[in-house]
Formats: sequence, structure tokens, C-alpha cells
Amino acid sequence: AQGPREGVMQRDAPRLVSSAEDLTRLEGPACSGESQAALSSRLLRPSLLAPWAAALSCLLFCGNSELLQSLQRGPLEADQRHASPLLNLALCHLGGLLFVPYFLCGAGRASASIDAKAPLVPPGSGVARSCLASSPCAAALVFGLLLMSYNYAWLRSATLLAAGLTNAIFLAVSVALVYLASVFLFAEAVTPRRLLGIALALGGSMLASGGGRVFTSGGGVGVALAFAAAGGYTVYQILFRYVFSHLKQDVAFLAYFGAWVSAWHVIAIFPMILLADFTEYEKLEFPRGRSAWLCTLASALIASTVNALNLCVVMWGSPMLLPSTSAFSVPLIVFLDFVLHEARPRGLELLGHSLVVLSVVLIMQLGSSSSSLGRSLKQYPNTEAWLGIAFYKLVAGTNVDPRAVDVNCVVMLQGSGMGKNGSSNVTVERWDGKVFRRYRKFYNVPGGEFVRLRLDAAEGAEGAVAVDSQRKVLLLQAQAAAASDPALQRDRLTTDNARIQATVSMFVASWPAELTSSIAVTNSFLANFVASLREALGAELQQPAPQIFVDGATLQSPTLGLARPAIVGAFTVYVAKEGDAALLGKTWETDNKVVLKKTTEISQDPFNVDALLLTDQLKTELRRATRLDPLQASILAQVEAGLELQLGAPVLTVPYTVVAQPPSAAPQENSASEQDQIPIYVGILSGA
Repeated sequence: AQGPREGVMQRDAPRLVSSAEDLTRLEGPACSGESQAALSSRLLRPSLLAPWAAALSCLLFCGNSELLQSLQRGPLEADQRHASPLLNLALCHLGGLLFVPYFLCGAGRASASIDAKAPLVPPGSGVARSCLASSPCAAALVFGLLLMSYNYAWLRSATLLAAGLTNAIFLAVSVALVYLASVFLFAEAVTPRRLLGIALALGGSMLASGGGRVFTSGGGVGVALAFAAAGGYTVYQILFRYVFSHLKQDVAFLAYFGAWVSAWHVIAIFPMILLADFTEYEKLEFPRGRSAWLCTLASALIASTVNALNLCVVMWGSPMLLPSTSAFSVPLIVFLDFVLHEARPRGLELLGHSLVVLSVVLIMQLGSSSSSLGRSLKQYPNTEAWLGIAFYKLVAGTNVDPRAVDVNCVVMLQGSGMGKNGSSNVTVERWDGKVFRRYRKFYNVPGGEFVRLRLDAAEGAEGAVAVDSQRKVLLLQAQAAAASDPALQRDRLTTDNARIQATVSMFVASWPAELTSSIAVTNSFLANFVASLREALGAELQQPAPQIFVDGATLQSPTLGLARPAIVGAFTVYVAKEGDAALLGKTWETDNKVVLKKTTEISQDPFNVDALLLTDQLKTELRRATRLDPLQASILAQVEAGLELQLGAPVLTVPYTVVAQPPSAAPQENSASEQDQIPIYVGILSGA
């Protein structure tokens, strides 16, 4: 089987589905390595919850829109009054204060990945993004001001225009702006279907709003404020996703950030409201009367819930999920206007509602198999066992798309346990550009064996299913062979050989769930990393691998204080000496200063030639170490693309040995006989 390659989606990206003869006899998922609890956790992952959170946010937003407008325009009794708009909005953004007690303790702060020693800076960030990401507290002030600004513009527009028209402009324009920004920042796909959806959202929102009806003569100002609100909403959503997308799985961070946004409203925004009152820009008025207080508190509670849901949707869903589902509020708002204000929609408005609904279907591709919600629900039924996870990648956080691969043969490990397939019938499907379609089905696949499924053979043909006995023998030999353990020689090496010590970190983009969900799988991957690093360092530094040790290798995630997930540890290289045995004509570098210089160059610049060669050598050794374990090979394939290796500053230690001075011999005087022979030698030479 040819490995996965990055590139454009092709028609030959396969997936494997194992099925049972009698579904009624199944007692659990066909993929026997996945427990029911693990299956449930995958079905409840954030990317699947995002659409439901967006729908709930849309419903609450519609209800709160009518409530806020009634608070600003509705009649009250003589002894009652509403809160001023700025105060009303500020109260709506204080819900995050509920999390403050939790984050006052150190445990809560640590769980949010906030550590001054490990700033939250994603790899490859620009200066502006790094500044915001490294200081969530300061970033919360920026986002708090954005949140207050676009909501105030929307509220002022809603007092000048009908609710339907305000929301039509706000949501339709924001859908277009978010899509445009997502194309450039998040590589959102540009398709005719989505472009048509954007056009229908713009036109349908205007038709559905009944734009000719306004409450005051300031209709032009209201429209301008609605456009300003749409721009601020776009900046808020896109900027938050751009800066903190690497923390999308950290729910505690979202709560931590929300708490700071609310805290900044108390610290910075309330003084601005007082300043607005002092300059007579807007008179500060507190609600008076029971009904006014109840409505204000209800609005604040609903708005806080909507803000929290929106943060989750922005982080967990695709860039277009929140604005697209929010577009549904246009028909809902007009419906509420009809119920509450007896504003009957006209024929064009009904047409606009239909266009808005159709636009959301087109933008989110709800009718195709690439819909994240539909495929999330279909991806893990009880009759499917997914193999070769490396053939898939995440696009824009939620959409799972096939990688471009060319596979003519699939190798599978049959049996029970993690990473193995327990079914005798296997269906291979291929991606045709829209959906997965059945390509080949294999029956009576033997269990407990390595098998090769030939995709280029006819269904049922001889040789389509073959047992790979040689691979099985290699696996059994690898399991039975004693691991190379040079620890027995370490005392001797410490005494006789110079040693070079340094820290090592292998960074990746993210850890797959199948790696972190099992201690056994994690330990196995760490063992493969240690063995591979020894071989890679030995090849690059020209040192024997048995004289290289890796100590304290641990798998760490960002929640433990790192900015990026990594494997960290330390290594010791005992420099070879003259006479050390070398295989296959290899020669060892015996000058410890040369080895130290090369290690230092790699540590100072992890992207120079030697460092890149070391990283490539490590990848090669990892592939060799995991080739007989499908689960480990799948994990490696998922992290290999973003793998980076960094070494710490090396330290050279030379063994201290006392060299005994040889005894000096006493000078011997020439004997008399030797002195007497000198004239004889002179005579012989003279005669010659």
C-alpha cells in the first residue's frame, strides 16, 4: 500500500467498513478495539455539539432581540423606567463572573493552560497574533470592547429600524464578510454552491425583513449602524478564531477567557459608561420598577448564555457555522413581529424567508456527505470499523475530508483488541468527490492473521484475500526478541567515555485521541520514540546506538504547561573510543569536541541542514519501529506532518582519570671499557 500524500482530494481515497453476518448478534461495535464509553465520547465531541449550540444560540438571540427592543421602546407606567442602552448591554456581558471563584484557585488557572512561563502562542504566529495569544488577560479587554461596540451599534439600529430589517442587514452582511475572511485566513473552500448561498442570504434577508418599515425618521442612520455592527461582529468572530484556534479543545480556557471579558466590563467599561453620562452622550439610567428589573435581568441572563454559546461555536465549528445558523433568526424575528406586533409578512417577505433557509443549506452543504454534522452522526455506527485514520485530515476544524492517496492493496491485522479488526467481512469504499461508494467487498477474511486485500483484483477472485505470513512472523519475532538495553554497560561507559548530555523535545500539532486514551498505547509509542531517537542520533552523530541513552521520556499536552503538545526527555551520548566495534564498515567519530560542535549546531538552529536530517532520520526510524503495529503506524501518520525536533544546549563531561607517572631511571655512567673502545673505532674508520 502506498502511503498517504498531501494534495488535492482524489477519487481513490478509501475507507474500510467491516460488517457482521448477523447484526442481531452484535453485542457492541464491530471495531472491537473501541469501547462503548469511547464511542460515546467520540459522538459527544465538540465538533458534533457545535451545530446544536449554534441552533440554541439562534433561538435565544431571537427571543432576546424582542426583549431588548421592548426594554428600549415599550411603554411603562409612570413610576417605572428602563435601563439606559449602555448599562443594559454591560449587564448582559457579566455572565462570565460566575467562573471567577473557580479561577481564583491555582488549580482552575492551571487547567485553563494559563502559565506565565509557557505563553499560549501557537507555532508560526505573527507578531500581532503572538501578542494577543501570549496574554489572554489583555486580549480579553480587546474582545470586550469589540463585543460592547458591535452590540451597541446593533441596539441603536434596532431602535431606529424594525427588528427584521436590523437583523437582515446585520446577519446577511456578516455572513458575506465572514465567508470572505475565512477564504483567506482559514482556507475555506470557494465553491459555486457556497457563492450562490451567500447571494441568496443577502437577497433573501433583505426581502424577508420588510425593509421599508422604520420606527423613526432616522432610517439611514439605523442602516449605517447595522452595517457597523456586522463589521464588528465579523472582526470579533474571525479574530478570536484566528488567535485562539489552537485552544479549541480546552473548555476551561473558554471559561477563563469569558471570566476575563466580564471582569473587564466591570474594570474598564463601567467607567466609560460613567464618562458617557458625565459628557451627556447618554444619560445613565437604572431600571425602576419590578417589571423593568425582571426584564433587564432576564435579558442579561439570556445574552450571557448566547455569548458563551457563540464562543463555543466559533471555536468548535467551522467558520461559517455561526453566521449561517444565525441567518435563521431573520425568519424567526419576522415571525415574532407577526405574533407580538401584528406585522403581517407580505409575499416578497415569505419568498425572502425561503431564500434564507435555502442559503444556509447551500453554505453549510447540509445535503451533501461533506456536512460535518451528518458525517459525524454516520461515522461511527455499530457496524463500522474505521481503519487507516491517516487517510483523513481535518479541514477548518470540523469537516473531515479524504487525503489524496493511491492504494491498490490494504494490509490489515485481524483479531481482537485495540487497533485490530474482528469482522470476517470487509467492505472497501472510495470517495467519488461527493460521497463514499462501495468499491469492493471481501468475504471470509481469516482472523488472527495479517491479510492483504487486493483492490485491483476482481471481487471474489483468487488471491484477492491473501494471508501475509512473512509479516506475521516478523511481528512475532519482534515481540519475542529482547529489547536492546545498554543500561548494563552504563557504569563502565560513565567511567571510561566522555559523554554529551542535552534535553530533547519532539513537538507535534496535536495528539490523536487513540494515543492519549490508553496508557498502554502511550507507553508503546514512547518506547518506539526512545528506540528511534537512539538510532537517529547514532546515525547523525556517528556514534554507536547502544551507547546512547534517553531518560525521562514523557508525553505532555498544552494543559500541562506547554505551548504545544510534545514528548520531552533527555539524552546522553557516550562518545566512541578508538577500537570500538563497528558494523558494516561504519566508522565512529571519536573526537568528543567534534561531536559536541555538531550537537550544538543542531540545538542552536533546529532548521539547519543537520537538524533537518536528524528530524528526517527520526521519522524514518519511527516508521521502521511502528511498521508491524497498525495502530502505532496510524498514530505516527497523523503526527508526522507537523513533527519538529528540538535539542537543548549540550554539555560535555570528560571522565577524570589519574595517570601514574612512570619511575625515572637514574642516569648511568659510561663504563671504562666503553671509553677505551673509542680510539679503536676511530682507527678503523681512518683506515677505511
